[in-house]
Amino acid sequence: MPVLCAPGVLVIVFSLCWAPFHMDRLMWSYINMSSVQHQMIFENVHLISGVCFYLSSAVNPILYNLMSTRFRERFSHITCHSKGCPARSRFSMNQRSTLTEEVQNSKKLT
Repeated sequence: MPVLCAPGVLVIVFSLCWAPFHMDRLMWSYINMSSVQHQMIFENVHLISGVCFYLSSAVNPILYNLMSTRFRERFSHITCHSKGCPARSRFSMNQRSTLTEEVQNSKKLT
C-alpha cells in the first residue's frame, strides 16, 4: 500500500496543478474574444494557471522529500549535509581517471 501511495499523491498534485493550464489552453481556443465577460474570465484563469504550474515545480521536491526516505538520503549526500561528505569523494577526479584507465585497459585486452 505505501508503495502506491506516494506516486498516487504525486500524480494527483501534478494533475491539480496542471489542470488550470490545460483549461486555459482550451479557453483560448474556444473563447469569444469580443465578449468582455469572457476576456475577464480568461484573464483570471490565465493568472491562476500560471501560478499553479509554477507551484507544481516548487511543490514537487517538497513532496518527494516528505514521501521518500531514499530521496532525503540521496539529497543530503548530494548537498553534502551528511557526515564525511561522501558525495565529494565519490565523484572525485581520481575515481574518474581510474575508471577511464580501466576502460582503456579493457580495450587493450580485446
